[in-house]
Amino acid sequence: SSNPPVEGMADLKSLTAFRVLQPLARDLEVPTDQLLNFAVTHLGDVRGTREPLERVLEEWSEQEIEPERIARLHYAGGAILVRQGEDAGAIEHFRAATRLDPDLLDAHVKLGNALARSGRLPKAVAEFTRALELNPGDRELRLKRATILLNQGRGGDAIAELRRLVREQPEDPTARIRVAEALEALGELEGAEREYRAALSGSGEAARLPVPAQARIHRAFGSFHQRRRRFEEAVEQYRRALELDRNLIGARRDLAAVLGHLGRFSEAASEYAQVTAAFPDDVPARWGEALALILERRFEEAVRTLDQ
Repeated sequence: SSNPPVEGMADLKSLTAFRVLQPLARDLEVPTDQLLNFAVTHLGDVRGTREPLERVLEEWSEQEIEPERIARLHYAGGAILVRQGEDAGAIEHFRAATRLDPDLLDAHVKLGNALARSGRLPKAVAEFTRALELNPGDRELRLKRATILLNQGRGGDAIAELRRLVREQPEDPTARIRVAEALEALGELEGAEREYRAALSGSGEAARLPVPAQARIHRAFGSFHQRRRRFEEAVEQYRRALELDRNLIGARRDLAAVLGHLGRFSEAASEYAQVTAAFPDDVPARWGEALALILERRFEEAVRTLDQ
């Protein structure tokens, strides 16, 4: 039989371990490295994959296997270790993958992420830079690199990159928010506030912002005020965000928390109730609603809320 593409095995998503997949893969003649990649990418549960992977790597070291295939297997091994919380081992696998196949984009990205989590920021920047050489148009990668530059103490470089992203795609609010957050992190609070106000001014590039993007910036500006303990201003920004996008649940949750802090418990309970109506399993919001009701001395309603 022919080797089917791994993506064609979507009906296997309900299976949860490599050992269950392995016999079927043999019948279908799916290569082991493809099977491991499939298990990591689609199943999420990687129990049982690590030992077979190490065994295959050892076997392949004694055979004439294409470097690109070994690289993919190392990539799968790194992904397994990341999911098990073992970044040190994952870094070694991702390094091996990029050494064997320098153009394996995802391996550079995963390696950069693992290095960043391990606090090895200059090396993480180098990996993201290499990934961007392979895929220059990836905005998410550029945002990640800018964030790491900021954490590395290279605030000027980070802000310059973020401003370039804003110029290239003014309607995307993410880079605008990151510029303001970067200035705040550097202690330039007035500059950060100017960035938020400029983004919401309705003139120039800001005039092109779609409504959902404006809502996200209002929410971020509300968070800025909340961190500065300017709670009334935070309420104003959160309400404005929700006027523009009622489905921005994060803004509603933030609004409820600030209203509770201000002692406006009835309003807080109402906002929390709207969160739990949309997300019944949101336990913190349900407890927030109940606490606000208790502080309003609406004990029976609080009990009903917790019993739902």
